[in-house]
Amino acid sequence: MNDEIAVRGLRLFAYHGVRDFEKANGQTFLVDAFLRVPFDAAAAGDRLSDTVSYSDVCAAIADEFCRESCDLIETAASKTADRIMGDFPAVLSVRVTVHKPDAPVKAEFADISVSVTRRRAGPESEHTAYLGLGTNIGDRQANLDGAVAALGLLPGTRVDAASSVYETEPVGYADQPEFLNMCVRVVTTLSPRALLGAALGIEAAMGRVRGIKNGPRVIDIDLLLYDNAVINSPELTLPHPRMYEREFVMKPLGEIRK
Repeated sequence: MNDEIAVRGLRLFAYHGVRDFEKANGQTFLVDAFLRVPFDAAAAGDRLSDTVSYSDVCAAIADEFCRESCDLIETAASKTADRIMGDFPAVLSVRVTVHKPDAPVKAEFADISVSVTRRRAGPESEHTAYLGLGTNIGDRQANLDGAVAALGLLPGTRVDAASSVYETEPVGYADQPEFLNMCVRVVTTLSPRALLGAALGIEAAMGRVRGIKNGPRVIDIDLLLYDNAVINSPELTLPHPRMYEREFVMKPLGEIRK
């Protein structure tokens, strides 16, 4: 995955340097940042909420880089990279380069800079997510099996654990058959919104038609948890806002949740 946001030559005035006059007078620095961010969901939906705002990135860089004086630009670059990784969970890795065009060196030079790189832990930044599955139309067990298999075929995704299957009474709309419900744990490199979009795609491919609220369905796939992410947007809320009210979710989830 080579999707990248690049900020080049962000001009900032700060008080970094070993020399006393650098601390007292300050100087201009140029900061580059290269952020590896998956664009799949953003490109599909054309929504800023599915990517990382470069305006917000620039603001975070400026705030952190100019926050306090450092003797070494290595320190300033490291703090800036850590800030980006902390503020923007969608960033898989970042490389920050700090250029010091007015470095007190007694020689002509084209550039003096340092670079640091930060990556999230795990191969291709793997994440753990939990999904709830339900069905009450047709061959219910076959529907669950098909949905679990489809989740395991998603890019960068494997099904790590599956709960028992529970037969439950319908909630909210009683005049329909009983459900089969289960939960699965997946390990994935997909972003939360990309995983949700893929789950909705599986529902559509299996023939899900959204009619009556809480009504019959071939398959229902809900994204319940994604690492420790807390998201509140029109498209996605994490943790799932109603999961704690539903025994048919919490009981199978309790079997496999780490």
